[in-house]
Amino acid sequence: MNRRGRSAFALLPLMLAAGCSQGLLPELDRVLRDPDPTPPRVSSLDRELRIEVSWDADPAAEEYILERAEDSLLGAYAVVYRGTGTSYTDTDCQDQCRYLYQLSKSRGSRIFGPSGAVLGVASDTCRDELEPNDVEEQATVLGDFQRRANLFYFRATPYPYPGQVLQDADWYSLQIPPQWTAYLLITQVGLPSGSEYTFLCFYQKAATPIHVVNNQLVAVANPSPEAQRILFKLYLDPTDFILEPTLGGGTLVDYTVSLHSLAAP
Repeated sequence: MNRRGRSAFALLPLMLAAGCSQGLLPELDRVLRDPDPTPPRVSSLDRELRIEVSWDADPAAEEYILERAEDSLLGAYAVVYRGTGTSYTDTDCQDQCRYLYQLSKSRGSRIFGPSGAVLGVASDTCRDELEPNDVEEQATVLGDFQRRANLFYFRATPYPYPGQVLQDADWYSLQIPPQWTAYLLITQVGLPSGSEYTFLCFYQKAATPIHVVNNQLVAVANPSPEAQRILFKLYLDPTDFILEPTLGGGTLVDYTVSLHSLAAP
């Protein structure tokens, strides 16, 4: 009997037993298929100077190998974790530095992978307490008091990582009386009043986006004869701070937004 025949014969008792016991099916699956090197999940900016990386358990794998590289022209991958766990907390991080993570899996002497790379960013400033408000349905009520928050946009080097972007947008809602106009005051922290060089953009539904002039009033009108809940979004324009299209980059900015006044028609 040749080697292939002996292997198939050796698996036969397992296959027969599996028909009587569901407990052996995962083991049989592990024996018959190769590990699948899917990309890890990467969570950024949730903890100060920490990046959380996780992945699903793979019954076909005996060990997981996580590699990290700095997103730069000279970045080279190095192993940061090797073991049987399914998560890793990266604490060796610099403020607003971009990292790429890829996952491999081993079985016996063979290595499967690596997976595609996933972008992660560390910062000494975490996501603001208003999150999640990235979509209209989660809009933060602006109310009569000032909100302080932050926004970020980071992009990996476009080649060979097209589409690797980590970005934030903040939606707000504001109740405006019929045919009144609300005036908002938006300030990028750290810039002088009146500066036209903010990174902030303002978008009101069904209107043209505008670049925010620092600490200058932004008018939001309600032309309806009824009170309306008006939605608007703040986000960053990456062309303001990523000046070279072939390179990665990004930033995180603090800002404040408040309702300055309401004016009757």
